[in-house]
Amino acid sequence: MLNFLILALILSLIIVVLIGIKKQKSTLVNKQLTGINAIIKINNLVQLLQKHRGLSAAFYSGDKQVIHDLKQLVVNVNVLVSELNPPPTMVASDRWLSFNDHWSRLSRHQPNIFADDSFKQHTKLISNVLFLLEDVAEHHALTTEYIDDFLNIGFLWRELLLIIESVGQSRAVGTRVVTIKNCSSVDKIKLKFLQQHICTVSEEVLNILLSTSQESTFGELIKQSLVTTQCLSATITNDIIDIDEIIIDRSFYFELATNTMEKLNKVFNYKVEQLQQALQK
Repeated sequence: MLNFLILALILSLIIVVLIGIKKQKSTLVNKQLTGINAIIKINNLVQLLQKHRGLSAAFYSGDKQVIHDLKQLVVNVNVLVSELNPPPTMVASDRWLSFNDHWSRLSRHQPNIFADDSFKQHTKLISNVLFLLEDVAEHHALTTEYIDDFLNIGFLWRELLLIIESVGQSRAVGTRVVTIKNCSSVDKIKLKFLQQHICTVSEEVLNILLSTSQESTFGELIKQSLVTTQCLSATITNDIIDIDEIIIDRSFYFELATNTMEKLNKVFNYKVEQLQQALQK
């Protein structure tokens, strides 16, 4: 009888421990999924801000026709901001408060701003939001420490998004240059630096991400991204930096850079969706 009671007690303790482990795992997964949902919205916000920066470059360089697109972007950004306000999962509230204050000023499209100042302010704003995205990923246990099946996941939250941001910066600088049909020595230095970063780092990071997945669909997304980054890199060199007279159309260049960013974001979105599905199993 005593042995039976001891056995029953041990089994009860095992059940309690197993229930606790299961509950703990469920809590962790819910936290991670909440973090992913926040990251998706924050990255969508970054994309809109990057596009606003690019069109602002054209606007402050004399192309006033883009003002309607800029105003629509402000509406779209504000919708996303309202969804993130108050920030339900934001751990770096100071960053978010700083963003709100900064964006309220940049979104007014004041006529007395120089194109270079607009670029610098947008880039600072976007950098802040990208740091925020990293903070959210770390706070919600979206790191290799907690996710064994997704090696190099840190490259997703940082390196890949930084490549996209480099393309975004080259879109803004290049858009201004092709709008005014003049590339100053300063702009050439900026574009050459960005072009080299896009060309070399994108190949390295994309191949690292590819090494963690042998799926044909993902491989095709990587291939498309490499092709578009190489095409953009060649265009920056041949049609802007190493040419005496700039004749490339502003809309063409803007769309080429935009397409490159979209291809890279498809890689990001694919891996995020994979992670979501893995956590929900």
